[in-house]
Amino acid sequence: MWEKQVNKLGGASFNADTEETQKLRKRILNLCNDYFDKVHSSKNFNPGESIIAASSKVLTKEDLCAMVDACMDLWLTSGRYAEMFKKDLSKQFGSKFSTLTVSGSSANLLAFSALTSDSLGKNKIKPGDEIITVAAGFPTTVAPIIHNGCVPVYLDVEIDTANIDTKYLKKALTNKTKAVFLAHTLGNPFNLNEITNFCKEHNLYLIEDCCDAFGSKYN
Repeated sequence: MWEKQVNKLGGASFNADTEETQKLRKRILNLCNDYFDKVHSSKNFNPGESIIAASSKVLTKEDLCAMVDACMDLWLTSGRYAEMFKKDLSKQFGSKFSTLTVSGSSANLLAFSALTSDSLGKNKIKPGDEIITVAAGFPTTVAPIIHNGCVPVYLDVEIDTANIDTKYLKKALTNKTKAVFLAHTLGNPFNLNEITNFCKEHNLYLIEDCCDAFGSKYN
């Protein structure tokens, strides 16, 4: 599996590996494969005994080999893996292109700040405008609002979903409201039908923080 993944990426560094170094690279990745089997694959989950981390990840031997393969290029910023990821991401979401940022927080700041551009004329978001968001969520959804001099208008959440309680939307609306900026809490989609219709009806921008929501489906 990992060999197919590396071959898809070219299996060579930006300096064009020779046949000899390609063989060496393959040998190193085979050793990574063996190392994973000996060190990481034997971890079993035992209810009542195994620790469940508050924030964790699931990485496979393919992930390990890909990380080592990328490091062997000595190209420690965006390289061939990033280029492949951007193309695959565009296909996944049916967009013409995609771009990468250093974090989800930066993506939120970029998305919001783009709407403050003078090129949008009277439709741009400007300091003092009100932005509807939630009272219980990640601070990095709210930070771009404050960063750009706007006023967050906090709505409560539903207990069972931890997503925005839409019955408060109309009460939060004023003549200063310019956008709705929300995250899909822990990947659980909020009520997109109601919120999208609300934004269309009142000519508001809808900014979705999808950091946790890749792969989530609504209806």
